[in-house]
Amino acid sequence: MKESVNSLVQMAQHDNIEAFGKLVETFQDAVFGAAYAMVRNFHDAEDIAQETFILAYHELSTVIDTPTDLPGPDAVVETKELKDRVA
Repeated sequence: MKESVNSLVQMAQHDNIEAFGKLVETFQDAVFGAAYAMVRNFHDAEDIAQETFILAYHELSTVIDTPTDLPGPDAVVETKELKDRVA
């Protein structure tokens, strides 16, 4: 049975790495697409997507109501802005 996004988030919040991996698989194309649309560079978009999922993992405890609380394009923008500041 395929888990819902809500149940995957709840499992990931309890340190279930496999559940977080399934969340990454679910959202990786959308996050990469948003990043690529901003930077127009495949490798930079991959880096931004990876950084976005790292940010999402660290922010899992703040997710209350899914899927609206899940990091999306706004998180990509925040990650890119952070990367631009560091570079």
